[in-house]
Amino acid sequence: MTQQKCFGADLFHQKRNKVANFEESITLAGNGKFQLGVVICVGLCLFAVLTEASMASYLLPAAECELDLSLKEKGLLGSSVFVGFASSSLLWGAVGDVCGRRRTMMITLLLCAFSTLLSSVAPSFLPLLIFRVCSGFFASAASGLMYVYLGEFYNNAKRPRAIVVAASLGSAGVVSIPAVAWFILPKPWIINIPDLPSITSWRIFLGACSIPSFTAAFFLFLLPESPKFLISKGRETEALEIFRSIYSVNARKPKSSYSVDAIVDDNETSHAKKDKSIILMCWEQIAPLFRRDLLGQTCLVCVLQLGLFFGFTAFIMWMPEMFNRLRALPEGTATLCDAMAAGSDLPMMEIVEASAGIVPLDTIVTYNTTTTNFTEEHICDSSIDDNVFIYGLFLTTAGGVGNIIAGMLIGIAGKRNLFVISSLAAAVAVGIVPQIRQPTLLLVVYCSALCFAGAGPGILAAGTIDLFPTSLRGMATCLSMMMARTGALLTTIAFAALLEIKCEYSFYMLCAVLTGCAILGLRIPAR
Repeated sequence: MTQQKCFGADLFHQKRNKVANFEESITLAGNGKFQLGVVICVGLCLFAVLTEASMASYLLPAAECELDLSLKEKGLLGSSVFVGFASSSLLWGAVGDVCGRRRTMMITLLLCAFSTLLSSVAPSFLPLLIFRVCSGFFASAASGLMYVYLGEFYNNAKRPRAIVVAASLGSAGVVSIPAVAWFILPKPWIINIPDLPSITSWRIFLGACSIPSFTAAFFLFLLPESPKFLISKGRETEALEIFRSIYSVNARKPKSSYSVDAIVDDNETSHAKKDKSIILMCWEQIAPLFRRDLLGQTCLVCVLQLGLFFGFTAFIMWMPEMFNRLRALPEGTATLCDAMAAGSDLPMMEIVEASAGIVPLDTIVTYNTTTTNFTEEHICDSSIDDNVFIYGLFLTTAGGVGNIIAGMLIGIAGKRNLFVISSLAAAVAVGIVPQIRQPTLLLVVYCSALCFAGAGPGILAAGTIDLFPTSLRGMATCLSMMMARTGALLTTIAFAALLEIKCEYSFYMLCAVLTGCAILGLRIPAR
């Protein structure tokens, strides 16, 4: 009796049910080891995506001397993966809704891994740029489809918590990126291979960054397709076999003892034909999102994702540079904005690159604490200051903690309440950052803001799945992620522009955007 209750199926429910819909079937299959494997797999997918998105902070300063990169070229390389993300989001959403979530993610993650691996032996700027765009192009598929895939192995009650837990695992894994970079990049390794460029430490680091994508693709190979997707395509027999496998793993009983004999479609979708062009397939997937009955939900999730990434991307990007500047001033005498004002003579393009970790600040300028002047130096130095790695550890840890806390509380507080509270808390923290002078308190508040804001995308992803029918979830999620990447690009421009006018305005802008997200978040389903 105890074992049966653990899997949500007591003796009464184990009677033979001849026909059941998805919600009944997945509930009777139980929640246990099988779903844990799916959560781990999706966590690895997120880890792979975030690795592709964040590696440039450590890669470019190490590679600039060998490839003789100009500021413009470093800027292009730094944004290349996001160009790939944004350009392919809608395509992979449509492909995932038509061809299947698992197959689409597995193939694209393998292509992403090979593209990243090939970029590690790129002999010059242009091949490296092309391979980085391709890596972002392929990684975009998993970025939009992974939460949809995970959510379709859970019933409505368990789904939100599972998605946030997977986000926590992925965010926790990202902590290893600055740690691996710190271990590899300072090493003076050189490996000579015929017909290839000398394999130096930054190339080894880049090759190592392909491992998460290879690993995630392998885990997807071991898992089945989403049963809800199969039902929506009229493949109920295949879906039933997957439900039996889930039940067998969770309950440790033979498949034959599963109590459902047939699956009925919930009539969310009509079964689509396969003989259509990619363009027509994309149009047929995206057009329904803007029908009158779904337009409000589509606008809601897109605006919220854009606002969230607008609200915290600049905060992440500028942390290393701001704290580097603050450390050059006497402790406790200045705020972050005071430190930025003291170095206002530094060209803005170089500030942006230093803030992203693309160029260590001390390779660009020499700071004089007596005269508060910056003197430009044009010395190519591929070493990376240890503070870049330390700040990266702080940032990634803060984001992971936020997702872990959200995973523990989402079942109690609900998606809407948790999203609103976390967005408001992030807005308050961002708003008071420019007023703090004590360094330790500043670091705590800064990381707290990232902790609260970083939990938002996972919570919103859980809400997005509940807002759209099965056949449109992949496209809806990918569309919202395209808007998220757009928000990340816009905040880079807006934050830098306001820094030149008045530093405090930059923080107040982020505060206002996050507050707006909290208000709009009241439209998210409560549970």
